[in-house]
Amino acid sequence: MTPEGAILQTEKRIRLRVVPKPVREAFANKYPTMRMSRAEEQTKADAVITYELGFRDKMKNHEATFACDGAFVEEE
Repeated sequence: MTPEGAILQTEKRIRLRVVPKPVREAFANKYPTMRMSRAEEQTKADAVITYELGFRDKMKNHEATFACDGAFVEEE
């Protein structure tokens, strides 16, 4: 939210099976040995939707964000 109260982004937890196929495929290509553990659909104020996928590597939690078409956005 902005200081004025405008919503910049919403996040909604979703089931892994409803993650769009291009996003699932992009995740599998980028992280071939990892498995998704959770997914969130993120909607920005300008109606752009991205998917944040959680996974675990070497006892550490990670998150990767992809656009609807499977384009990689970022990793946290």
